[in-house]
Amino acid sequence: MRKLVTALALVALVSSACARGVGTRSEGPIEHPSGGDELVVRVEMVGGFVPAEYHLQNMPLISIFGDGSVIVSGPQIEIFPPPALLNPLIGKVTESEIQGILAEAEEAGLTEGDQTFENDRIADAPTHVFTIVAAGRTSRTSAYALYASETKETDRLREFHEYLTEFAGEADESWTPPRLQLIVFEPVREPSEVEPNRMQWPLSVAPQDFGEPLDSPPFPGASCGVVQGDEAKQLLEVLKGATTITLWVAGDSEYRMIAAPILPDQAGCEFKRL
Repeated sequence: MRKLVTALALVALVSSACARGVGTRSEGPIEHPSGGDELVVRVEMVGGFVPAEYHLQNMPLISIFGDGSVIVSGPQIEIFPPPALLNPLIGKVTESEIQGILAEAEEAGLTEGDQTFENDRIADAPTHVFTIVAAGRTSRTSAYALYASETKETDRLREFHEYLTEFAGEADESWTPPRLQLIVFEPVREPSEVEPNRMQWPLSVAPQDFGEPLDSPPFPGASCGVVQGDEAKQLLEVLKGATTITLWVAGDSEYRMIAAPILPDQAGCEFKRL
């Protein structure tokens, strides 16, 4: 199957030219959720010195679900302004491969409950967050400045991260998300050399009535809502002509919109990472 260099692979391959082989498996199969909307493995990269919009649109580097579905954040064209929506890709792994991944996660110490690894020598670096759901437990491991840390524990995390790049490459088909998260707010006028394009507000609900106000909005008056079903399909088509700085016109007013795919296990508009 054709391999794609995803955001996950880029981070890993820059840091190491060597891929790690499959380690010793646990005796017997490792129990895990089996549904297509039930998470088993996830790697996210959060924080760091990036604009607020990044976290509102960002999606996990790789998510593996109980039925073997693999969803990754795929390659993105390098232009400014970038497209309004990310490039999610989907693939499939077998149960045997899931078992191998969980065995590797176990060996890396990622199934022992929540843990955090800090690095006070580095500023403004991102944090890698590993989530493993197996054997009746959800374990989240956070590692700040993972690729600038040199401990036995973080070495194992990097090895596991790099091992997962093989499975990220299996996701080579475009994924059409059935639900979208939208954050809507009035634009903050800032000097720019790029003039935003303007499009008509695409939803049946007026922008001022859309969604619910955010508790801690990064932009004044921001609200968040979920679009699904036929309206999500229609919006996906409209977004093909939009960018991240497009202004959406409704009557005499203009609005910004930040759109993000909602993964099968997510509710949308949670913002636990902000």
